[in-house]
This record gives sequence, C-alpha cells and structure tokens, in this order.
Amino acid sequence: MNNQKLFKAVVTDLDGTLIDSNHIKKNAFISAVNQINPKAKDQAKKIILKNKNISRYEFSKILFHEMRKKNIFFYKKKFLNKFNHICSHKVLKTKHIYGSLSLLRWLNKIKIPVFISTSTPEFSIKKIISKLGWSSYFKEIYGSPNSKNYHINVIHKNYKISKDKILFIGDGLIDLQTAKKNNCKFIGVGKEIKFEIDKYN
Repeated sequence: MNNQKLFKAVVTDLDGTLIDSNHIKKNAFISAVNQINPKAKDQAKKIILKNKNISRYEFSKILFHEMRKKNIFFYKKKFLNKFNHICSHKVLKTKHIYGSLSLLRWLNKIKIPVFISTSTPEFSIKKIISKLGWSSYFKEIYGSPNSKNYHINVIHKNYKISKDKILFIGDGLIDLQTAKKNNCKFIGVGKEIKFEIDKYN
C-alpha cells in the first residue's frame, strides 16, 4: 500500500491533537494556583499568555520561582497533584478533534502502529485513554517524566522503525521541534503550530 511506504508508524500528541482539551488545561492552571495561593492568579495568567502550550512542569517551575518560594519542590508537587485531579475529570468530557477518531480507526485498519507521546504523566494518560475506550488503537502510550525526544528514540530502538519513516502529529512547538530533531515527518494541528511551521520553512 502506498501509504505504508510514506510512513511505518504514527506518533501523536493527545491534547489539542486528538482531543480539544488545551483550554481545559489552561483553566486548570488557574484553578490549581487559586487553591494554593489566590494572590498568584494574575501572575499565573501572565505566564500562560507569554508561554503558549507550556507544560505543567515548566509552568510550576516558573511560577514558584517568581513567587520566591523557598521549598519549590513542595509547592510544585502540591500544584501538580491539584492540576492532575482537575484535568483527569474534565478531559474525559471534552470533544474529540474533528476527524481524529476516524484517523485512528483507519490507521488501525491498515495496520500502521500508533503511539502516543505526551507531556502528561504516563500513569495519568494511560488512565484517560482507557476511560475513553481508545486503548486498542495504540501500540504504546508514552508520557512524562520522559521527553518526547526520548519517546521517539525508544520507538526507533524497540520497534526497529527508521525515524524518517515516523509521522509525528502534534499541535505544539515541542512536537515540531522533536520531529525536526529526529528527521520525522510532521503534520501540525491548529493555527498556532502552522505559524511555527512557516517560520521553520
């Protein structure tokens, strides 16, 4: 089949790529911060505005550093626990990105392995995928603490798939950068990443 000659595996992000959940995460940032320190809400909003598609880890690192908290590890852990709790419930109720489920079914039908690579904690993302009823669509599900670059290398090594035969689908700059670094093919989802792709070309 011609499609199989173009790529032998698909690696995809989840939030903003398969499900329309980016807005949920941005709101969860604010809600989690508000539960820890209501006075830091405005500061949190400024960080989000300056850093689109920022990960929960980078967000908490910047926020609590700016707040000059001495025990940053303690506050980061507290924030991440609250953030994960908020997201895990709301993400399941969000809409799929148009065509994402059809794509997964098609790739499954033509027997092209699909992997998830996300910055969401691996234990959380596996629970979410299971509750969505999507587990059968994915060969493996990878999340943090390992990086997306690490995920690509694991797939390349464990499944003997050449990196230039991997198609990476994502909506964030880190997705594009990971694909470029590893010589993977890339498809961007959403207006923001298309702007970043234009800057690379």
